[in-house]
Amino acid sequence: MNDKILHALFGFIIAWRCLEIGIYWWLCLIIVIIVGVAKEVYDYKSYGLFDKRDMIATILGGIAFLITEILIL
Repeated sequence: MNDKILHALFGFIIAWRCLEIGIYWWLCLIIVIIVGVAKEVYDYKSYGLFDKRDMIATILGGIAFLITEILIL
């Protein structure tokens, strides 16, 4: 599976779980952003690669879920 798709999927899952436990949507988005940035900082410290496209894919996955969820509700 493509790496960017996996990042988007994890952003989607993080936002989904946050909403499911009752966290406000805007706080879910902040959590997804923090996780996306933290993952890339970890990668940079581990092997010297900060891929901002991976970070963006993670965030967009979370945004996609939140927009879908807001439109359905």
